[in-house]
Amino acid sequence: MSPALELGTTFKENELFEYGYQTGITMRKMGLNVNLAPSLDLSSDKNALMFRQARSLGSDPLTVKIKALSLIKGYRAGGILVFAKHYPGYSNVKTNSDVKIAEFDASPIEMTRNFAIFTSLSNYIDGVMTSSIIYNDFDTSPAVFSKKIISLIRIYNPDILVMTDDLYAPALRLLENQNLSMIATKSFIAGNDILLILWDIKIPIIIEAVENTLKENPVLAKQVDKSTERILLAKERIYPGI
Repeated sequence: MSPALELGTTFKENELFEYGYQTGITMRKMGLNVNLAPSLDLSSDKNALMFRQARSLGSDPLTVKIKALSLIKGYRAGGILVFAKHYPGYSNVKTNSDVKIAEFDASPIEMTRNFAIFTSLSNYIDGVMTSSIIYNDFDTSPAVFSKKIISLIRIYNPDILVMTDDLYAPALRLLENQNLSMIATKSFIAGNDILLILWDIKIPIIIEAVENTLKENPVLAKQVDKSTERILLAKERIYPGI
């Protein structure tokens, strides 16, 4: 697998499509149907996390959009769902937001620049993975807990799926005093369709948190119905006639 920075700087559009297509085909053979890629994070600072880890396709919005679109079309032609990340943009944040709560302190113009690449591709992707960064110009909570930030992408595509990053990441647990139930509850109320956790033994805690939230606020059942509808529509795209 080639790192994103290499894909963005050395691959031509037709090569990116083929790379995405072959990746999709391989994933389907392995029984996988979702790719948490591409990264749409614009990064120009060599000290930024996305740049250091070669996880950014580049820094120019138009170039990244063109390169990402070729990859996306390839992935989808290969038969898998595409979840772009890390919505609404990691940009030049230096901190690993899985480990420590990170804040985006850039200007509103820079924020819009990062957000715009997600909205411009929102009708070509199946979903987005939210970041755990706090975008100070938008909200005081991390994006994963922000109904305001999650709602924005749905202005452009009401059926787009929104998935959390790992809810058991140390940063979120530190923020919420190790209370995974609260993390799950806030993520659910914010409007995430899919709550991701990498430690499967903790899944019952997530389920219980959502169930308890629904008991306390039954009107949220409509949100569950809508999330289910979005998931089924996505499945229909890769499993026609399901």
